This record gives sequence, C-alpha cells and structure tokens, in this order.
Amino acid sequence: MFKVLFLAIVSRRYVYKIMPLPVYSKEFMKELIEIKPIEIRDAELLMSISIETFHVAYAAYNTSEDIAAFVAINFNEEQLAKELNEESNRFFFVHVNGVVAGYCKLRRSTPPEVLGSTNVIELERLYVLQAYQKNKLGGALMQHCIEHAITNGIEVLWLGVWEHNHNAMRFYKKWGFTSFGDHIFMLGSDKQTDLLMKKILL
Repeated sequence: MFKVLFLAIVSRRYVYKIMPLPVYSKEFMKELIEIKPIEIRDAELLMSISIETFHVAYAAYNTSEDIAAFVAINFNEEQLAKELNEESNRFFFVHVNGVVAGYCKLRRSTPPEVLGSTNVIELERLYVLQAYQKNKLGGALMQHCIEHAITNGIEVLWLGVWEHNHNAMRFYKKWGFTSFGDHIFMLGSDKQTDLLMKKILL
C-alpha cells in the first residue's frame, strides 16, 4: 500500500534509525479522500461548516451586519434540514481520513432565461475548510459534481460567482466554465453582482 522511508542521523560513531515515515502511493492517497451524500441527520454539522467557510471567504470584504443577516437566513439548522429534504437538492461532504473537510450543493431550479429550456443543474455552493485549502479538495468536489450531473443526464452545469472573487473565477475557468451573463445576489442589504458561468456536459 505504501513505501516506508527511513530517516537516519549520522554522528561521528553511530547511525540512529528514526521512526519510519510513510510515503503514500497515489492510489493510497485517493483512498484517503471520500465524497459522500449529506443526510438530514448531518444538518448541524453542515450548518457549522457552512458558517465557518462562508465567514472565511467573505467576512473580510463585507460588513459584519450583512454577513450575519445572510448567515441567519441561509445557514440555520432548520433551513439546511429543509434543503436536505428537498428532492431538487443534492449535498455532498468531502472527507479526508474520515474527517469532513468541505462540502458542495447542487440544485435543480429555474435556470437563467439565457440558458433556455436546457436540462441544467446549478452548482450553488462549493467550500473547503481553510485547513484543507492546499489538498486540492475543491477539484475533487468539482469532479464529483460533474460526474453526478452527467450520470443524471444533465446537459449544462452552471453557477454564479461574485464579480470580485477572482480566485474562484480562475478555478472555474480551469474546469472549462465560460461566462454567459450576470445576476444580482443579495448579501444582507448589499446588492452585489454575480457573474454567471456554465460548463457544457453533454
């Protein structure tokens, strides 16, 4: 499953073997990352992660009042349990070594008019905890969303991204998303502009 690398300290007279360090193969590393559906019983955990990741992503760029207002409406346990129970939504946790490190939400709803009557699904949320930002979990979640959509016959995956979130836009472009318009997103009392992006799947 994995190779073992031994570190050694060489003194003038002795060589000491230190604890072996695991060097994992790519196959084994993949086994450490799991993506699983979120169940209603996980609503409290989803609430905690949703609030934490949203604060990290946006608190520095918005007023505390607007952040608090948005979180109170969208990330309370009752609201999330309701969304988890709706057939139009699909939530997934990404686990690293059995620990939840992020989540995503897919939603089937009325799409922007410019997309017409195409069979589409929205990638409404994709967040990774700050401690796992360098683990490429965003890519793992994105790949899962794409595969889930294709398996269910979805033709277009679309999303809205804040016009000032340039890191996210670069990420989505890397995954083949292209811009097709914009819409208004209310963060508390602040009217913001989200750029709309889509990826053709079928």
